[in-house]
Amino acid sequence: MARKSCLKKNEERWKFIYKKTIKALKQNFYIRHAEKLVKPTEEDFLKFYFDECAQKEGVPLDFYKDPLIQKYRKRHEKHKKQHANCPKSINTRYLSLIFQSPHFVKDFFEYIDNKFKEDYLNEIPEKFFLIFKNYVSCSSSIKFSKEYFQNNKRCKLPWTFHDVDLAIQAMREINREIQNSKNKSSEFSGAGSN
Repeated sequence: MARKSCLKKNEERWKFIYKKTIKALKQNFYIRHAEKLVKPTEEDFLKFYFDECAQKEGVPLDFYKDPLIQKYRKRHEKHKKQHANCPKSINTRYLSLIFQSPHFVKDFFEYIDNKFKEDYLNEIPEKFFLIFKNYVSCSSSIKFSKEYFQNNKRCKLPWTFHDVDLAIQAMREINREIQNSKNKSSEFSGAGSN
């Protein structure tokens, strides 16, 4: 039971880091490639980071699309019939897939090391403003303030910096596990070819 709870916690942490980092990477990609491409798209982003990996793995580039975005889920369901391993959430399977791209891993962790906390810190005041704005707009119908903050799904307090550090650490650990696993499997396959 404790292991499952720990895994769930880590999946929440991975999701938190992934969502914010992928958003920043896409914004940076679109800005950097605005001159080269008429209008950079999601497909351009995927090709830039994952085209080589998709070809090597023999899977569609769609596998690398964010499984949290609703409009991609239908595509994932379509591919699921052909490919049983099509990722449906931010889990070890999906992270193993995207962390196969050395260029993506480099940019992903470079952002985390240099900009993640700063960007997140800039979001916190707006988050609090929205929470309290929503609270004030519906406070007349709420009996007790504590109930609003505890039970309202739209009232999520920002993560503390301690939580952010734990999330970053969890993302680094899963990447290390994935890279170690990849290295062991390549050593194993290389040893068998002699």
